[in-house]
Amino acid sequence: MGSTVSRGPRPYTQRQVSTIFVRVPRAEWAAVTIGDKHEFRAASGKHSPLWNVATPTPAIAYTIDAFGRHHSSILVLEDVWREPLGAISPASIAAEGFESIGEFRRHWMAREHRHFPPLRMTTVYRVRPWALCDSRAMADILLHRLYGEFIAEDRSSGLDAIHRLISACR
Repeated sequence: MGSTVSRGPRPYTQRQVSTIFVRVPRAEWAAVTIGDKHEFRAASGKHSPLWNVATPTPAIAYTIDAFGRHHSSILVLEDVWREPLGAISPASIAAEGFESIGEFRRHWMAREHRHFPPLRMTTVYRVRPWALCDSRAMADILLHRLYGEFIAEDRSSGLDAIHRLISACR
């Protein structure tokens, strides 16, 4: 009996894409969706599917308001990584929309309603709002990820063109 999971004929590999969802803390929602906040931190799940996501990639950002309603918006997930909460760099403090570690710390405690645990592992999301020019750039990225090894053009020049499209959108 045949397998329901195909790895593709040897030596090829079957690839798949799926929708990426990123939950944005309610307190960060407005600033993230309008582009005032380019990074945010959230609790770090041990088995998050985002560790294997190649970035940049389109993603659906969502939040749940106080009444249980879902709100969503498409954005570009530029990077994702884990780090201790207290290891935030000056560049990340600015990307979070703050001027100092003290201001960031006070915001974190107000948002989480608890103390600031500097050693707590968090997931850091670097995002930006979706721009009209992202449609072409992200389509090229996804096509390259799925079928890049079969596309006749030189792979390195194809990736360079994709990165130029992304840079133009910023």
